[in-house]
Amino acid sequence: MQKKRFAVLITVLVAVVLAILAWYVFFRATVYSEDVSISGDQTVGAGDRIVLKDGATFTVDGDLTLNGHISCRGGGIEIVVTGFFELNGDLRCLRSDDLPEGDSGQGVVIVAGGGFSSSDDATVSTNGHVQVVADADALVLNDVDIESMFNDIAKDEGEGPRLGPFIDVPTQVSTISEQKSVLTPKVEDHQAAGILNVIAQPASAQEPATDEFGREVADTWKIGGTWVMGQPGRFPPPVTLVPTPPKKIKKIILNFDFGPNGTVFLQNWSLWGPDGQAGEPDEGSCNVKGKDGIDAMRMNVRARNIRINNFDLYLGNGGDGGRAVTDQDCDPAVAVGGNGGNPGNFRMIASSDFTISGAFNLHPGLGGVGGEAFAYGEDKDPSCSAEKGGDATATGGNGADNKKGARVEGTVNGVGNVVIDELNAGPGGHAHAVGGHGSPADACGCNGGSGGKAVASGGVGGDATSRDAESYGGDGGNASALAGEGGLGGDCGSEASGGDGGSGGDAVATPGAPGTAITANGTEGEREDEFGGPGGDGGDGCKEGSGGSGGSGETAGPDGDDGKNLCKGTPPPETGLQLSPNEIRWQHVIGRSSCPDPIDQSVHVTLPAGSFFDIKTEVGWLNFSQESGVVEGDSLDLELQFNCNISNFSAHEEFGRVEVQALDETGQVLGDSFFDVFVEVELP
Repeated sequence: MQKKRFAVLITVLVAVVLAILAWYVFFRATVYSEDVSISGDQTVGAGDRIVLKDGATFTVDGDLTLNGHISCRGGGIEIVVTGFFELNGDLRCLRSDDLPEGDSGQGVVIVAGGGFSSSDDATVSTNGHVQVVADADALVLNDVDIESMFNDIAKDEGEGPRLGPFIDVPTQVSTISEQKSVLTPKVEDHQAAGILNVIAQPASAQEPATDEFGREVADTWKIGGTWVMGQPGRFPPPVTLVPTPPKKIKKIILNFDFGPNGTVFLQNWSLWGPDGQAGEPDEGSCNVKGKDGIDAMRMNVRARNIRINNFDLYLGNGGDGGRAVTDQDCDPAVAVGGNGGNPGNFRMIASSDFTISGAFNLHPGLGGVGGEAFAYGEDKDPSCSAEKGGDATATGGNGADNKKGARVEGTVNGVGNVVIDELNAGPGGHAHAVGGHGSPADACGCNGGSGGKAVASGGVGGDATSRDAESYGGDGGNASALAGEGGLGGDCGSEASGGDGGSGGDAVATPGAPGTAITANGTEGEREDEFGGPGGDGGDGCKEGSGGSGGSGETAGPDGDDGKNLCKGTPPPETGLQLSPNEIRWQHVIGRSSCPDPIDQSVHVTLPAGSFFDIKTEVGWLNFSQESGVVEGDSLDLELQFNCNISNFSAHEEFGRVEVQALDETGQVLGDSFFDVFVEVELP
């Protein structure tokens, strides 16, 4: 027994040792927390893992072949290779959201003096900036230079054969030169018509030049594989999720500069750019405006010669506009949502030759959504000042346009291989406005305050423009406006006039207009609510206060009720109206009973002294011996007749309710009561 236990223990220990050894051999990472420089050609094996910590730079004075994995911790990845850099493995750098001061958010930076190649199996993933350059002088490393490059990429300029940037284009063009210089989707359908006849026909596919060992020659670059920068919402990549860029990084760039002598092959490459950051919200005051959404990533490519063959470029969506939310007690309250940001953009410039020999699929991002706006007017406290409730005005941010035409300048061979996906503009932001209530009176005779106005305007949907592409306008934003209530008038006794109720606030809710497009315009926003504020009730007194008028709106606010008249004078007669009995039943046989058919049971009516009476009823099949007037002795017996004025001559029961009112000499109602009549109609 002891031998068996010992054998089991030995087996477990061996397994643990083997597991530790396997981890050490296959998973243990080499961590560099300081800059490291290695001389001579280097190979990082498929099972090798390197971690660059706190921004350490990995320098190889020679060639570098990376078949394994390099990641970052506490900083970006920066690799400097004086020779040729061949990437077959993966680079992954996820920056934390709390970047330290002075950190510009670099994700992956590669300086390869002798050329670079990423294979079809290589992966690069990061939520920071990406730069691949031939010379370190082409790097942009501080916020000022990054913003300058970001803005420059979207400019319609650059010497040499050029594709990009996307620019706003009209749906109609007036000159042949304008037609020739803007690329639109399905452009190959128009080459025969001469719209792009300055563009050469597609060239045959070319492979990068290689030496006797199969490596690309110096100044030759090949970009392939799967590169993911952030997590675009529209076209998520088929790799591990990459978080959004840190909040500090407002504008993401992808900088590929291969030098004045470099030839780059963008081949079998899929690149996903990140969405733009959402605009910062604005809350906590009475005049708020959300920041505009940030424009999505921009990509710069520069080389002597550019060759494209099977390249999918997924441009990120524009950032959503920031929400705007006022405090709850504002007078006035004004909230404006931020506008949506623009989708991603790119610009490729060759100083010599630009050839697209295979598919180049451009997938534009969506226009950013306008930010929501919430405005809340102040409810006024009770007072004798008739304070008006706070007005509230909310305006949703506008959705971003998506007007896409890719600029083509110079001789770009094979432009017919470019296909641009559908264009979608951003929806407008929703708007919600709530007017404040007017002050209720806090003393006899004081008037109530008027309710605050509520004005809500949904954001306008963005426009999507292209001469040929499927394009869809953004939907308009919804609008909701709830106006404030008028305050109550102050109550008094019989010696003073009651206060008037305040008027209800007016409500205006204007849905956002839809964006226009070629394929389909957007949809107008919805008017979710447009309720005028109710008027406040008048106060009791002598005379009574008037009720306030209701506010205007799609649903107008109800008027307030007048107060009670408490004036002293000749006391009104006591009501004392009595009816007996309160229910009469009768049977009528068609063809046998007479018409009219006297009902042999009367109703005894007792009235207040000196009053009049009046019968109110919609029962058409009853006759009364007297319907109104003065009654001798303050009472009468009301005789009834069934007059046969019916439309249903089958066996059934008719029912009617008769109201009797007692009136004084001015016509004021002193009291009312009713009795019910049931007639069983039968066949002979």
